[in-house]
Amino acid sequence: MSREVKLFAVMIVVLGLLIASTVVPSVYAPTVIAFDAAFSSSCSSSCGATLAWSHTVGSGSNRILVVGVAMNGPSSVTGVTYGASSLDLYVKSFLGDRAWMYVLSNPPVGAAMVTVTFASAFAGSAGAGSVSYFNVQGVGSFNPSDGSGSLASNTVGSGWGNGIVVDLLRAGSNAAPLSAGAGQTLRWQEPTVGAMSDKVTTTPTTTMTWTLAGGGYGGSWDVLCIGLLPVTVTSTTTTVLGSPVGGFVESVNKVGVLLPWLTILGCITAIAIVVWKKREN
Repeated sequence: MSREVKLFAVMIVVLGLLIASTVVPSVYAPTVIAFDAAFSSSCSSSCGATLAWSHTVGSGSNRILVVGVAMNGPSSVTGVTYGASSLDLYVKSFLGDRAWMYVLSNPPVGAAMVTVTFASAFAGSAGAGSVSYFNVQGVGSFNPSDGSGSLASNTVGSGWGNGIVVDLLRAGSNAAPLSAGAGQTLRWQEPTVGAMSDKVTTTPTTTMTWTLAGGGYGGSWDVLCIGLLPVTVTSTTTTVLGSPVGGFVESVNKVGVLLPWLTILGCITAIAIVVWKKREN
């Protein structure tokens, strides 16, 4: 077999590998967390030992329920339940008993009462609410922040893209009107003042901000944040059966796969040309 024939055979093999490398299965990208529902309630002047409201959780998969409680009064929160299920406390305010965020993974589908239990009845005010989501793997980072003035903010690590940061604002009753920051969606607001919003994460850290009374507020505030991480599902086959709610299929970058083979083919072609030129001479 001549050298030219051998080189030609090698080029054919490389070309076959080049074509085969383009047949790469698609994979699931992180699912987008889907908002389900939000409900809230409040008490003012004189609050009892409990504060309750009804919340309806939808039937989506990988559900999560987040409850925020904001208080202006001499008491504290001792627990939160959703029906017969107790929620876990994830984060509370730095200074005193002023704000709390609780979480329940995979709450039962349907309507049930969210009940906040205080240490005692108190002369003051409180605002509380609940938000539920689908396609949540779990809680990532969480932390509190506090301060005073007309701009309230908190920054939390948000993991990777397609997650959501949920925040709770607590401020005085004279902080209204409230304005949630850019990219945030207001989920509930009570005049005591308490409010919750969420924001889709696109960077390693996410900052949540609130403007209080258009710049005229000078009192204290608390902002608590919880980062929710999206469910991820991968597939190693070319046939994907089903898709998580809110998920999407993202193709593999074929250029990145082809580039090494294109480089090898180019080198072999250059060598073949040089060899043929020498034989012709």
